[in-house]
Amino acid sequence: MVITLGNLIFNTSHNGNTPINFTGKNVLDEVRGYLIFVNQNWVFVGPSQINAYRKKAIRKLLLVLESPHKNEFDQYNNPLRPANGKTGNAINSKLSNRPWVNKNLNSNYYYEIYIMNPVQYQASCYCVLGNNCSRNNTNQVFRKLFSKHFFNLRNDFINRINAYMPDMIINCCSSCGSLKKTVEVAIKESSFYSNNHYVIDYHPSKW
Repeated sequence: MVITLGNLIFNTSHNGNTPINFTGKNVLDEVRGYLIFVNQNWVFVGPSQINAYRKKAIRKLLLVLESPHKNEFDQYNNPLRPANGKTGNAINSKLSNRPWVNKNLNSNYYYEIYIMNPVQYQASCYCVLGNNCSRNNTNQVFRKLFSKHFFNLRNDFINRINAYMPDMIINCCSSCGSLKKTVEVAIKESSFYSNNHYVIDYHPSKW
């Protein structure tokens, strides 16, 4: 597979010479909602609902996923939003019940939830390969896009973390092919990494 992003080109060992141009096909990070403490319980509410609650100071929480897949693009291969399918449904319904919420969050604050992918491009290449995409292909493309020796999107990822200035970082990247550890190394290079405010969790599709 021939991958193009800007002026950079890489030929993977999978799917022959199938071309895919990632330029302009990045799924941007998004504020998905807020975790707030109401009536002795944490609840997750959308951005449009937050004004119904008494205001508190806001802290930023980054929910780090992996890379967008089929539901994050429309039928014309245009980017939509991160966590747009099963993953997004799990975040909406199950985020407030994750063990680290009660353990690590402070009920005196609202937590603004940022959904972000370390790689904002479709590493699975589903828009081109359809159901012929494989986990091995996804891992290889992700690593080449992320590696500082190839496309170096890890630098973009670190810069985005620093720009958000988060109070909490939750690493929910997939464990497949040790991608979670690869992403963790980059997170720890950011200016806002703190051992006391960093949590490892399953990918939301596994919650």
